[in-house]
Amino acid sequence: MSPLALSAIPAHAEAVDAETADQAAAPADPAGQDSGYTDIVVTAQKRETRLQETPASIQAVTGSTLENAAVFGLNDLTKVAPGLVVTDAGPGQRRVSLRGIRSSGEPQVAIYYDEAPLAGAPGTTSDSGGNQGDLQLFDVDRVEVLRGPQGTLYGASSMGGTIRVIHAKPSDRFEAGVDLVGSTTRHAGENYQANAMVNVPIIGDRLAVRAVYFRRENAGWIDNPALGQEKTNREETEGVRLLLRAKPTDWLTLDLGFHYYDATGANPVWAPGLGEFVGANRVNLDFRDKNRLYTGTAKADLGFADLVLTGAYQDRDSLFIRDPYYLLAGAPNNQTFCRRHFTAAVCATPQGIQDFNAYVASVTPVAYVSPQTMKNGTAEVRLQSKDDGFLSWTVGAYWSRRSSWVGSNGVLVDAHGDLRENEPLVYTRQVRDRLRQLAGFGEVSIRPFDGLTVTGGIRYYDYQRIVAGDTQKGFDLINFAVQPWTVRETREDGLLYKANIAWQASPRLLVYAQAASGFRPGGANQVLGLPSSFTPYESDKLWTYETGAKATLLNGQFLFNVTGYITDWKNLQVNGTSGTFAFLTNAGDARVKGIEVEAVAVPTRGLQVSANINLLSAKLTTDQINDLVIASGRKGDRVPQTPNISYTVAGQYEWDVGGLKALVRGDLNYVGRSYADFRPTSTAYRRLGDYAAVGARAGVGTDQWGAYLFVSNLFDVRGRTTAGNVLGGTIEQITTIAPRTIGLNLKFGI
Repeated sequence: MSPLALSAIPAHAEAVDAETADQAAAPADPAGQDSGYTDIVVTAQKRETRLQETPASIQAVTGSTLENAAVFGLNDLTKVAPGLVVTDAGPGQRRVSLRGIRSSGEPQVAIYYDEAPLAGAPGTTSDSGGNQGDLQLFDVDRVEVLRGPQGTLYGASSMGGTIRVIHAKPSDRFEAGVDLVGSTTRHAGENYQANAMVNVPIIGDRLAVRAVYFRRENAGWIDNPALGQEKTNREETEGVRLLLRAKPTDWLTLDLGFHYYDATGANPVWAPGLGEFVGANRVNLDFRDKNRLYTGTAKADLGFADLVLTGAYQDRDSLFIRDPYYLLAGAPNNQTFCRRHFTAAVCATPQGIQDFNAYVASVTPVAYVSPQTMKNGTAEVRLQSKDDGFLSWTVGAYWSRRSSWVGSNGVLVDAHGDLRENEPLVYTRQVRDRLRQLAGFGEVSIRPFDGLTVTGGIRYYDYQRIVAGDTQKGFDLINFAVQPWTVRETREDGLLYKANIAWQASPRLLVYAQAASGFRPGGANQVLGLPSSFTPYESDKLWTYETGAKATLLNGQFLFNVTGYITDWKNLQVNGTSGTFAFLTNAGDARVKGIEVEAVAVPTRGLQVSANINLLSAKLTTDQINDLVIASGRKGDRVPQTPNISYTVAGQYEWDVGGLKALVRGDLNYVGRSYADFRPTSTAYRRLGDYAAVGARAGVGTDQWGAYLFVSNLFDVRGRTTAGNVLGGTIEQITTIAPRTIGLNLKFGI
């Protein structure tokens, strides 16, 4: 086997089991035998396929590469997956996009733990795509990044792509290990991570359990002199993962899982106009997120096909806080605000203004506090043929139901920005949201002659969205009136399609072309006081047309993959505003054109160099105007927060030193320039990206232990990931990548 298959960069897969490896080693692919790629598989198509023989744009990053590149969570994944954009508003409040498909509403990139989809919390504005949870990437076999619509197999909210986290599974041998990380972050302080794993076979190769514990604490680097507080964006995360695998018979495998994740932190925003890492908010933007995920998978070998049953239940509780200080700061002595509370005649008198100012003082400073609960159940059944011969197929059915409740309360705060929880609420409202989805799907591939594969896929979907809520206590300063309980409902069904033709031109070269569609659900706004005509919003849909080639050359010493695509995105879901609260509507179309290139070279054993580059142009093709709203985008404007270029370059060298394995690695990740809104005339048009972050790792170890020094963001750049104005004000607020972090990683038994 060549060093390319053994090394970790770009780490495109995992080793298959013995049966699959034997099949892969068949003499049908002598180039694969030379290259070592016979042992590299992915499961992006819900069946095992060789990466270089899978006609799709897929990047798979192994656990060792995640470790060597200091990838610990979802934000860090952008270091090794160019084109993946994570908009970070703090723990549990992240939006993920691929290929320039990004806007408010339901997620546009699906996230899976093995077979279980992770749901985002919809909140009061139905923006669940902006509240996707974090990932803990320890004891992971690989992460697969599937670019482009995955609608026929993965359904709704995978219109931009899908991210699959494949965890290490219980095995039939005892394993245990500890992974410790201590580091220091410039402008912040000390951080630590402690990860532990134990794998215990209970009954030979029939029953085993694998348990993981993790905990991390990251120091904050943002101060808030106005509140007299330092390091406000500290973060603490703790969790467990418990996996059980049972094989009661040779033809049946059962996997059960429990994932627990508890995170606390704060929105890491700061105002560059006030100074480096200085916050402008007058409320502590604390966030809490507690996730519990229960999963089950049964796989039965029926001889002619595999039957797979999956089920998952997610239970999530969260709390997030917003700061309206600048929105209400102009209320005293303001006639417009006064007339929301008193009559115009009263406000015209000095005594009236004095009484109004006293009222304002009694209800400010205030925080918008939103506790939320969400429960999401999913189930899927599919039957898959054995992947050989003239015909292969997959058919299945899917069901999910997400129910959430969110409160929206006005809570007084003290001079330090802390909640005065024993005081009466300034206002209170609640929203309940239920999304039910049903689907049936199928894919069929035929091989009319050796080397040619034609695939067609279809998915029928049906969803129902019910949103209800009321306001028990209003708040006149923000035009927030008492409202009775109201219920709003939308429903839609339709079809998604996929067509793919792939030609294995030689054992070393695959070329393919594909057309695929995707969508995400619409819904109903629960913005109280909003006209009924604003209530419903529709799903948005797209078609992506792509072609690509995958080449493995020089007996596996060089790999080159390239994909080009065009996406037509229709009826975009966009934000509107009622003057006080945001709502969703549909306006505008867009076209995205892009090229993705990946190259890997292994000039000598132990040395590997890789590069990935993504070029894209994402622009509106129609104005964002409908009968309800005039949004900021116009034909020809770039889609916000979508860089035209991003790339990574990595190099790694491993060698033996006196019985030890030494490693040196370096990474460069560049994110191109983008903007936070469509038009330069917008007050929210702020520059993002245009930064290069450099990381390095070096150390020695054996199969039983290792010690490594690492650095992230070596040159301490201020890479902007979000930018905008404080709520109701003109002060710029931004989030940036973490400052330079230097650390030591110790591993035992892993």
